[in-house]
Amino acid sequence: MKYSCESLRSSMFGILIVLMCLSLGVPLCLYLRRNKLKDLKIMKYASPISVGQNVLISVWITKSSDGFHNRTSSVTPSNKFKGKRSNEVNFRSPYIILKDENSNNSVSVGGYNKDDKVSNPEKDKIVKTVAVFDPQAQNKNFLKGDSFKGCEYKNCIPTKNVEMADVVIFIMPKLKIRPNFTRKTNQIWIFYTIEAPSRSNWFSMLRFPEYKSGMNITVSFTFKSDIPNLYGHLLQVTTPPKKDYSSIFRNKSKMAAWFVSHCKTRSERVKFVEKMKSRMDVDIFGACGTKICRNLNKSAWGKHEREMIDESMCFPMLSSQYKFYLAFENTLCRQYITEKFFKLFRDVDVIPVVRGGADYQSYFPSDMYVDTSDFSTPESLADFLSDLAEDEERYIRYLKNKDRYHLLITSDSMRCRLCEKVHTMNNQTYKNVFDWWTEDSCYDPRDSKSIW
Repeated sequence: MKYSCESLRSSMFGILIVLMCLSLGVPLCLYLRRNKLKDLKIMKYASPISVGQNVLISVWITKSSDGFHNRTSSVTPSNKFKGKRSNEVNFRSPYIILKDENSNNSVSVGGYNKDDKVSNPEKDKIVKTVAVFDPQAQNKNFLKGDSFKGCEYKNCIPTKNVEMADVVIFIMPKLKIRPNFTRKTNQIWIFYTIEAPSRSNWFSMLRFPEYKSGMNITVSFTFKSDIPNLYGHLLQVTTPPKKDYSSIFRNKSKMAAWFVSHCKTRSERVKFVEKMKSRMDVDIFGACGTKICRNLNKSAWGKHEREMIDESMCFPMLSSQYKFYLAFENTLCRQYITEKFFKLFRDVDVIPVVRGGADYQSYFPSDMYVDTSDFSTPESLADFLSDLAEDEERYIRYLKNKDRYHLLITSDSMRCRLCEKVHTMNNQTYKNVFDWWTEDSCYDPRDSKSIW
Protein backbone atom coordinates (compact mmCIF):
# COMPACT_ATOMS: atom_id res chain seq x y z
CA MET A 1 0.00 0.00 0.00
CA LYS A 2 1.09 3.58 -0.69
CA TYR A 3 0.55 6.37 1.80
CA SER A 4 1.12 10.09 1.32
CA CYS A 5 4.11 11.78 2.91
CA GLU A 6 1.73 13.75 5.06
CA SER A 7 0.03 10.67 6.52
CA LEU A 8 3.36 8.93 7.04
CA ARG A 9 4.81 11.97 8.79
CA SER A 10 1.68 12.21 10.95
CA SER A 11 1.92 8.54 11.90
CA MET A 12 5.59 8.79 12.84
CA PHE A 13 4.87 11.87 14.89
CA GLY A 14 2.07 9.99 16.65
CA ILE A 15 4.38 7.09 17.52
CA LEU A 16 6.95 9.49 18.95
CA ILE A 17 4.35 11.14 21.18
CA VAL A 18 3.06 7.75 22.41
CA LEU A 19 6.58 6.68 23.37
CA MET A 20 7.16 9.98 25.16
CA CYS A 21 3.88 9.68 27.04
CA LEU A 22 4.70 6.14 28.12
CA SER A 23 8.18 7.00 29.33
CA LEU A 24 6.90 9.99 31.31
CA GLY A 25 3.79 8.30 32.67
CA VAL A 26 1.51 10.89 31.04
CA PRO A 27 -2.09 9.70 30.53
CA LEU A 28 -2.53 8.30 27.06
CA CYS A 29 -6.08 9.57 26.92
CA LEU A 30 -4.80 13.18 26.68
CA TYR A 31 -2.76 12.25 23.67
CA LEU A 32 -5.58 10.34 22.03
CA ARG A 33 -7.94 13.28 22.36
CA ARG A 34 -5.49 15.66 20.65
CA ASN A 35 -4.51 13.84 17.47
CA LYS A 36 -5.89 11.89 14.56
CA LEU A 37 -5.71 8.54 16.35
CA LYS A 38 -8.45 9.47 18.81
CA ASP A 39 -11.04 7.21 17.19
CA LEU A 40 -9.02 3.98 17.46
CA LYS A 41 -11.21 1.02 18.28
CA ILE A 42 -9.12 -0.30 21.19
CA MET A 43 -7.22 2.69 22.49
CA LYS A 44 -10.28 4.88 22.99
CA TYR A 45 -11.03 2.71 26.04
CA ALA A 46 -7.60 3.27 27.57
CA SER A 47 -7.08 4.80 30.98
CA PRO A 48 -3.89 6.44 32.28
CA ILE A 49 -0.99 4.00 32.23
CA SER A 50 2.25 4.22 34.20
CA VAL A 51 5.28 2.22 33.16
CA GLY A 52 7.83 0.64 35.48
CA GLN A 53 11.52 0.65 34.71
CA ASN A 54 11.71 -3.11 34.24
CA VAL A 55 8.86 -3.41 31.72
CA LEU A 56 9.64 -3.49 28.03
CA ILE A 57 7.00 -1.56 26.11
CA SER A 58 6.23 -2.60 22.56
CA VAL A 59 4.28 -0.21 20.34
CA TRP A 60 3.38 -1.06 16.78
CA ILE A 61 1.11 0.34 14.10
CA THR A 62 -0.86 -1.93 11.80
CA LYS A 63 -3.16 -0.92 8.97
CA SER A 64 -6.67 -2.35 9.05
CA SER A 65 -10.01 -1.43 7.56
CA ASP A 66 -10.60 0.75 10.62
CA GLY A 67 -7.48 2.86 9.89
CA PHE A 68 -4.25 2.94 11.81
CA HIS A 69 -4.48 0.78 14.89
CA ASN A 70 -2.25 1.43 17.89
CA ARG A 71 -1.42 -1.35 20.34
CA THR A 72 0.60 -1.01 23.48
CA SER A 73 1.48 -4.00 25.64
CA SER A 74 4.03 -5.09 28.18
CA VAL A 75 5.97 -8.01 26.76
CA THR A 76 9.01 -10.06 27.51
CA PRO A 77 12.05 -9.74 25.24
CA SER A 78 11.72 -11.68 22.03
CA ASN A 79 13.24 -15.11 21.60
CA LYS A 80 13.36 -17.84 19.00
CA PHE A 81 10.14 -19.44 20.18
CA LYS A 82 7.95 -16.42 19.57
CA GLY A 83 5.70 -16.11 16.57
CA LYS A 84 6.55 -14.21 13.41
CA ARG A 85 4.18 -11.28 12.95
CA SER A 86 5.41 -10.12 9.54
CA ASN A 87 3.00 -12.33 7.64
CA GLU A 88 -0.14 -13.26 9.54
CA VAL A 89 -1.46 -15.35 6.65
CA ASN A 90 1.33 -17.82 7.44
CA PHE A 91 1.89 -16.88 11.06
CA ARG A 92 4.86 -18.84 12.38
CA SER A 93 4.68 -19.96 15.97
CA PRO A 94 5.43 -23.13 17.96
CA TYR A 95 1.69 -23.36 18.60
CA ILE A 96 0.69 -23.24 14.93
CA ILE A 97 1.16 -26.04 12.41
CA LEU A 98 1.26 -24.91 8.80
CA LYS A 99 -0.16 -27.04 6.03
CA ASP A 100 2.43 -28.70 3.81
CA GLU A 101 1.81 -27.14 0.39
CA ASN A 102 3.27 -30.14 -1.43
CA SER A 103 1.03 -32.75 0.12
CA ASN A 104 -2.34 -33.29 1.73
CA ASN A 105 -0.77 -33.84 5.12
CA SER A 106 0.00 -31.32 7.80
CA VAL A 107 3.53 -30.71 8.95
CA SER A 108 3.97 -33.02 11.91
CA VAL A 109 4.61 -31.67 15.39
CA GLY A 110 8.11 -32.29 16.68
CA GLY A 111 8.86 -34.14 13.45
CA TYR A 112 6.47 -37.01 14.16
CA ASN A 113 3.14 -38.16 12.88
CA LYS A 114 1.55 -41.25 14.41
CA ASP A 115 0.45 -42.44 10.97
CA ASP A 116 4.06 -42.50 9.78
CA LYS A 117 5.42 -45.94 10.64
CA VAL A 118 9.04 -44.80 10.85
CA SER A 119 11.70 -47.36 11.61
CA ASN A 120 15.46 -47.15 11.93
CA PRO A 121 17.12 -50.56 12.43
CA GLU A 122 20.29 -49.09 13.98
CA LYS A 123 18.35 -47.10 16.53
CA ASP A 124 16.04 -50.02 17.28
CA LYS A 125 19.00 -52.11 18.47
CA ILE A 126 19.16 -50.12 21.72
CA VAL A 127 16.31 -50.84 24.14
CA LYS A 128 15.32 -48.43 26.91
CA THR A 129 12.85 -49.55 29.57
CA VAL A 130 10.68 -46.70 30.84
CA ALA A 131 8.80 -46.61 34.16
CA VAL A 132 6.52 -44.02 35.75
CA PHE A 133 6.84 -43.00 39.41
CA ASP A 134 3.33 -41.87 40.25
CA PRO A 135 2.38 -43.03 43.77
CA GLN A 136 -0.68 -40.75 43.81
CA ALA A 137 -1.91 -42.35 40.57
CA GLN A 138 -2.43 -38.94 39.00
CA ASN A 139 -1.97 -40.28 35.50
CA LYS A 140 -2.70 -43.99 35.37
CA ASN A 141 -2.56 -44.24 31.58
CA PHE A 142 0.55 -42.19 31.00
CA LEU A 143 2.33 -45.12 29.35
CA LYS A 144 0.74 -47.98 27.45
CA GLY A 145 2.15 -50.87 25.50
CA ASP A 146 1.93 -48.96 22.21
CA SER A 147 2.95 -45.53 23.53
CA PHE A 148 6.02 -45.43 21.28
CA LYS A 149 4.51 -47.05 18.21
CA GLY A 150 5.24 -45.08 15.05
CA CYS A 151 8.17 -43.17 16.54
CA GLU A 152 11.56 -42.92 14.84
CA TYR A 153 13.12 -44.01 18.15
CA LYS A 154 10.45 -46.52 19.07
CA ASN A 155 12.43 -49.03 21.13
CA CYS A 156 11.27 -47.70 24.48
CA ILE A 157 9.51 -50.42 26.44
CA PRO A 158 7.10 -49.52 29.29
CA THR A 159 7.74 -51.31 32.58
CA LYS A 160 6.39 -51.10 36.13
CA ASN A 161 9.75 -51.88 37.74
CA VAL A 162 11.04 -48.40 38.64
CA GLU A 163 14.18 -49.74 40.30
CA MET A 164 15.40 -51.65 37.25
CA ALA A 165 14.10 -49.27 34.56
CA ASP A 166 16.54 -47.36 32.37
CA VAL A 167 14.28 -44.31 32.55
CA VAL A 168 11.97 -43.14 35.32
CA ILE A 169 9.36 -40.42 34.72
CA PHE A 170 8.28 -38.54 37.86
CA ILE A 171 4.76 -37.11 37.76
CA MET A 172 5.67 -34.15 39.93
CA PRO A 173 2.52 -32.15 40.84
CA LYS A 174 1.35 -33.03 44.34
CA LEU A 175 4.08 -35.67 44.74
CA LYS A 176 4.20 -36.39 48.48
CA ILE A 177 6.94 -38.99 48.97
CA ARG A 178 10.64 -39.22 48.31
CA PRO A 179 11.93 -42.01 46.05
CA ASN A 180 11.29 -45.35 47.77
CA PHE A 181 13.71 -47.28 45.56
CA THR A 182 17.44 -47.38 44.94
CA ARG A 183 18.52 -45.52 41.82
CA LYS A 184 20.62 -47.73 39.62
CA THR A 185 23.72 -46.47 37.84
CA ASN A 186 23.01 -44.28 34.79
CA GLN A 187 19.27 -44.36 35.35
CA ILE A 188 17.69 -41.34 33.65
CA TRP A 189 15.23 -39.31 35.73
CA ILE A 190 12.61 -37.16 34.02
CA PHE A 191 10.68 -34.28 35.61
CA TYR A 192 7.15 -34.19 34.16
CA THR A 193 4.26 -31.79 34.75
CA ILE A 194 1.46 -30.04 32.91
CA GLU A 195 0.63 -27.88 35.93
CA ALA A 196 1.84 -24.32 36.47
CA PRO A 197 4.55 -23.60 39.06
CA SER A 198 2.44 -20.96 40.82
CA ARG A 199 1.34 -23.48 43.44
CA SER A 200 4.80 -24.03 44.85
CA ASN A 201 3.44 -26.39 47.53
CA TRP A 202 2.53 -28.82 44.74
CA PHE A 203 6.24 -29.02 43.91
CA SER A 204 7.63 -28.87 47.45
CA MET A 205 9.22 -32.32 47.11
CA LEU A 206 11.62 -30.83 44.56
CA ARG A 207 13.45 -29.22 47.48
CA PHE A 208 14.67 -32.63 48.64
CA PRO A 209 18.16 -33.39 47.29
CA GLU A 210 17.14 -36.58 45.47
CA TYR A 211 14.82 -34.60 43.25
CA LYS A 212 16.45 -31.19 43.43
CA SER A 213 19.74 -32.25 41.88
CA GLY A 214 18.74 -35.59 40.38
CA MET A 215 16.73 -34.72 37.26
CA ASN A 216 18.25 -35.25 33.83
CA ILE A 217 15.36 -34.24 31.54
CA THR A 218 12.41 -31.87 31.96
CA VAL A 219 8.99 -32.06 30.30
CA SER A 220 6.47 -29.24 30.75
CA PHE A 221 4.33 -26.72 28.88
CA THR A 222 7.22 -24.21 28.76
CA PHE A 223 9.75 -23.82 25.98
CA LYS A 224 12.64 -23.81 28.44
CA SER A 225 12.01 -27.52 29.04
CA ASP A 226 14.05 -30.15 27.25
CA ILE A 227 10.78 -31.45 25.83
CA PRO A 228 8.07 -28.77 25.56
CA ASN A 229 4.67 -30.44 25.93
CA LEU A 230 2.13 -27.83 24.88
CA TYR A 231 -1.55 -28.00 25.78
CA GLY A 232 -2.51 -27.71 22.15
CA HIS A 233 -1.57 -26.81 18.59
CA LEU A 234 -3.60 -25.06 15.94
CA LEU A 235 -3.61 -26.39 12.40
CA GLN A 236 -3.83 -23.74 9.72
CA VAL A 237 -6.73 -24.46 7.37
CA THR A 238 -5.98 -23.86 3.71
CA THR A 239 -9.68 -23.65 2.80
CA PRO A 240 -11.73 -21.89 5.51
CA PRO A 241 -15.23 -23.29 6.12
CA LYS A 242 -18.17 -21.79 4.29
CA LYS A 243 -20.65 -20.42 6.81
CA ASP A 244 -23.51 -17.96 6.88
CA TYR A 245 -21.69 -15.63 9.25
CA SER A 246 -24.41 -12.99 9.15
CA SER A 247 -26.97 -15.50 10.40
CA ILE A 248 -24.56 -16.69 13.08
CA PHE A 249 -24.11 -13.12 14.29
CA ARG A 250 -27.79 -12.13 14.17
CA ASN A 251 -29.04 -15.29 15.92
CA LYS A 252 -26.86 -14.72 18.97
CA SER A 253 -28.76 -13.19 21.88
CA LYS A 254 -26.25 -13.28 24.74
CA MET A 255 -22.95 -11.58 25.41
CA ALA A 256 -20.38 -13.73 27.20
CA ALA A 257 -20.15 -17.18 28.79
CA TRP A 258 -17.59 -18.52 31.23
CA PHE A 259 -17.14 -22.13 32.38
CA VAL A 260 -15.21 -22.28 35.64
CA SER A 261 -14.82 -24.70 38.53
CA HIS A 262 -12.10 -23.08 40.67
CA CYS A 263 -13.25 -19.81 42.17
CA LYS A 264 -10.34 -18.75 44.37
CA THR A 265 -7.28 -18.44 42.17
CA ARG A 266 -4.06 -16.47 42.11
CA SER A 267 -5.10 -14.71 38.91
CA GLU A 268 -8.12 -13.22 40.72
CA ARG A 269 -10.21 -13.91 37.64
CA VAL A 270 -13.51 -13.98 39.56
CA LYS A 271 -12.95 -10.42 40.79
CA PHE A 272 -12.03 -9.38 37.26
CA VAL A 273 -15.26 -10.82 35.88
CA GLU A 274 -17.34 -9.17 38.62
CA LYS A 275 -15.97 -5.82 37.47
CA MET A 276 -16.82 -6.68 33.87
CA LYS A 277 -20.38 -7.52 34.90
CA SER A 278 -20.94 -3.96 36.03
CA ARG A 279 -20.89 -3.00 32.32
CA MET A 280 -21.99 -6.15 30.46
CA ASP A 281 -23.69 -9.50 30.96
CA VAL A 282 -21.56 -12.56 31.72
CA ASP A 283 -23.20 -15.94 32.31
CA ILE A 284 -21.09 -18.10 34.63
CA PHE A 285 -21.40 -21.89 34.34
CA GLY A 286 -20.15 -24.40 36.89
CA ALA A 287 -19.13 -24.26 40.53
CA CYS A 288 -18.56 -20.49 40.52
CA GLY A 289 -21.87 -19.57 38.91
CA THR A 290 -25.52 -20.46 38.59
CA LYS A 291 -25.72 -21.74 35.00
CA ILE A 292 -25.37 -25.28 33.66
CA CYS A 293 -25.29 -26.59 30.12
CA ARG A 294 -25.57 -30.22 31.18
CA ASN A 295 -27.82 -32.03 33.60
CA LEU A 296 -25.20 -32.17 36.34
CA ASN A 297 -25.02 -31.16 39.95
CA LYS A 298 -23.09 -27.97 40.51
CA SER A 299 -20.47 -29.78 42.62
CA ALA A 300 -19.71 -32.23 39.80
CA TRP A 301 -17.93 -29.52 37.81
CA GLY A 302 -14.90 -29.83 40.07
CA LYS A 303 -14.08 -33.31 38.76
CA HIS A 304 -11.50 -33.45 36.03
CA GLU A 305 -13.43 -35.83 33.79
CA ARG A 306 -16.44 -33.51 33.81
CA GLU A 307 -14.54 -30.26 33.58
CA MET A 308 -14.11 -30.54 29.83
CA ILE A 309 -16.82 -29.05 27.70
CA ASP A 310 -19.38 -31.54 26.39
CA GLU A 311 -19.07 -31.24 22.61
CA SER A 312 -22.54 -32.54 21.95
CA MET A 313 -24.29 -29.99 24.20
CA CYS A 314 -22.14 -27.12 25.44
CA PHE A 315 -20.31 -26.20 22.25
CA PRO A 316 -23.50 -25.92 20.19
CA MET A 317 -25.01 -23.76 22.93
CA LEU A 318 -22.02 -21.42 22.88
CA SER A 319 -22.03 -21.24 19.09
CA SER A 320 -25.70 -20.44 18.79
CA GLN A 321 -26.26 -18.09 21.74
CA TYR A 322 -23.06 -16.37 22.88
CA LYS A 323 -20.77 -13.84 21.22
CA PHE A 324 -17.78 -14.23 23.55
CA TYR A 325 -16.19 -16.87 25.77
CA LEU A 326 -13.88 -15.99 28.66
CA ALA A 327 -10.74 -18.15 28.43
CA PHE A 328 -9.27 -16.98 31.75
CA GLU A 329 -6.39 -18.93 33.25
CA ASN A 330 -6.33 -19.69 36.98
CA THR A 331 -2.77 -18.41 37.28
CA LEU A 332 -0.60 -15.96 35.39
CA CYS A 333 2.49 -17.90 34.34
CA ARG A 334 4.66 -17.43 31.30
CA GLN A 335 3.66 -19.60 28.33
CA TYR A 336 0.82 -21.13 30.36
CA ILE A 337 -1.91 -21.44 27.72
CA THR A 338 -4.28 -24.30 28.49
CA GLU A 339 -7.25 -26.04 26.94
CA LYS A 340 -9.42 -23.08 27.97
CA PHE A 341 -8.17 -21.35 24.85
CA PHE A 342 -7.52 -24.26 22.49
CA LYS A 343 -10.90 -25.97 22.92
CA LEU A 344 -12.62 -22.99 21.26
CA PHE A 345 -10.96 -23.97 17.97
CA ARG A 346 -13.18 -27.03 17.63
CA ASP A 347 -15.50 -25.13 15.30
CA VAL A 348 -17.05 -23.12 18.13
CA ASP A 349 -18.49 -19.85 16.82
CA VAL A 350 -17.46 -17.53 19.64
CA ILE A 351 -14.66 -15.01 20.02
CA PRO A 352 -12.23 -15.97 22.81
CA VAL A 353 -11.40 -13.36 25.43
CA VAL A 354 -8.04 -14.38 26.90
CA ARG A 355 -6.44 -13.56 30.24
CA GLY A 356 -3.20 -15.26 31.19
CA GLY A 357 0.51 -14.87 31.78
CA ALA A 358 1.53 -15.64 28.20
CA ASP A 359 2.21 -13.04 25.55
CA TYR A 360 -0.60 -14.20 23.27
CA GLN A 361 0.13 -11.62 20.60
CA SER A 362 3.55 -13.13 19.97
CA TYR A 363 2.20 -16.63 19.53
CA PHE A 364 -1.13 -16.18 17.70
CA PRO A 365 -2.40 -13.92 14.91
CA SER A 366 -4.27 -10.84 16.02
CA ASP A 367 -7.97 -10.19 15.47
CA MET A 368 -9.22 -13.68 16.24
CA TYR A 369 -9.37 -13.15 20.01
CA VAL A 370 -9.48 -10.28 22.49
CA ASP A 371 -6.63 -9.96 25.00
CA THR A 372 -7.44 -8.43 28.40
CA SER A 373 -3.87 -7.10 28.62
CA ASP A 374 -4.80 -4.55 25.94
CA PHE A 375 -7.07 -2.84 28.46
CA SER A 376 -6.25 -0.98 31.65
CA THR A 377 -9.44 -1.98 33.51
CA PRO A 378 -12.12 -4.69 33.31
CA GLU A 379 -14.66 -1.95 32.63
CA SER A 380 -12.76 -0.67 29.58
CA LEU A 381 -12.62 -4.24 28.27
CA ALA A 382 -16.38 -4.62 28.79
CA ASP A 383 -17.02 -1.39 26.88
CA PHE A 384 -14.92 -2.62 23.96
CA LEU A 385 -16.73 -5.99 23.88
CA SER A 386 -20.11 -4.24 24.01
CA ASP A 387 -19.18 -2.16 20.96
CA LEU A 388 -17.78 -5.17 19.12
CA ALA A 389 -20.94 -7.16 19.85
CA GLU A 390 -22.99 -4.53 17.99
CA ASP A 391 -20.67 -4.24 14.99
CA GLU A 392 -21.57 -7.08 12.63
CA GLU A 393 -18.76 -6.45 10.14
CA ARG A 394 -15.98 -6.38 12.73
CA TYR A 395 -17.41 -9.30 14.71
CA ILE A 396 -17.61 -11.49 11.60
CA ARG A 397 -14.04 -10.58 10.71
CA TYR A 398 -12.88 -11.96 14.07
CA LEU A 399 -14.81 -15.22 13.49
CA LYS A 400 -13.45 -15.63 9.97
CA ASN A 401 -9.88 -15.11 11.15
CA LYS A 402 -10.43 -17.64 13.92
CA ASP A 403 -11.89 -20.19 11.49
CA ARG A 404 -8.56 -20.29 9.64
CA TYR A 405 -7.29 -22.51 12.49
CA HIS A 406 -8.51 -25.77 14.01
CA LEU A 407 -7.39 -27.63 17.11
CA LEU A 408 -4.86 -30.39 16.44
CA ILE A 409 -4.33 -33.14 19.03
CA THR A 410 -0.63 -34.06 19.20
CA SER A 411 -0.07 -35.87 22.51
CA ASP A 412 1.76 -38.81 20.88
CA SER A 413 4.50 -36.48 19.66
CA MET A 414 5.69 -35.85 23.21
CA ARG A 415 6.28 -39.56 23.83
CA CYS A 416 8.19 -39.87 20.57
CA ARG A 417 10.39 -36.94 21.49
CA LEU A 418 10.89 -38.42 24.95
CA CYS A 419 12.07 -41.73 23.51
CA GLU A 420 14.42 -39.93 21.12
CA LYS A 421 15.82 -37.80 23.94
CA VAL A 422 16.72 -40.72 26.19
CA HIS A 423 18.50 -42.40 23.27
CA THR A 424 20.46 -39.36 22.13
CA MET A 425 21.00 -37.14 25.18
CA ASN A 426 24.39 -36.13 26.48
CA ASN A 427 25.14 -36.45 30.15
CA GLN A 428 23.25 -33.67 31.91
CA THR A 429 21.84 -33.12 35.37
CA TYR A 430 19.89 -30.16 36.74
CA LYS A 431 21.71 -28.68 39.73
CA ASN A 432 18.50 -27.20 41.18
CA VAL A 433 15.36 -28.15 39.31
CA PHE A 434 13.14 -26.46 41.92
CA ASP A 435 14.65 -23.04 41.26
CA TRP A 436 14.69 -23.71 37.53
CA TRP A 437 10.96 -24.43 37.62
CA THR A 438 9.67 -21.80 40.06
CA GLU A 439 11.89 -18.70 39.79
CA ASP A 440 10.51 -15.86 37.68
CA SER A 441 7.83 -18.11 36.21
CA CYS A 442 4.58 -16.60 37.49
CA TYR A 443 3.38 -13.25 38.73
CA ASP A 444 0.44 -11.70 40.55
CA PRO A 445 -2.09 -9.67 38.54
CA ARG A 446 -0.54 -6.43 37.36
CA ASP A 447 -4.00 -4.90 37.16
CA SER A 448 -4.89 -5.84 40.76
CA LYS A 449 -5.58 -2.20 41.67
CA SER A 450 -8.30 -2.05 39.03
CA ILE A 451 -10.12 -5.18 40.25
CA TRP A 452 -10.18 -4.46 43.97
